[in-house]
Amino acid sequence: MAKYRVIQSFSDLNDNEHIYRPGDEFPREGYDASVDRLISLSSCSNKIGKPLIELIKDDAPDEEPVSDAIEEQSKPKRRRSKKQ
Repeated sequence: MAKYRVIQSFSDLNDNEHIYRPGDEFPREGYDASVDRLISLSSCSNKIGKPLIELIKDDAPDEEPVSDAIEEQSKPKRRRSKKQ
């Protein structure tokens, strides 16, 4: 599994409110986070509204799909204009 570093303190509601502090590794030993959870915590799509974790880059090829999904989730959404 890809490794992430905490960049903003938070209490993980999906892990018995375990408290993470900046510099901690996410997820902690013994807890497996889903890809959706990693995307949520790495983007603004969470209750706090800003990224809480970041991918620790080590050039492992199996991490690309998750990091690509995180990048896609972080992009601003374009609004469609109504045609009249």
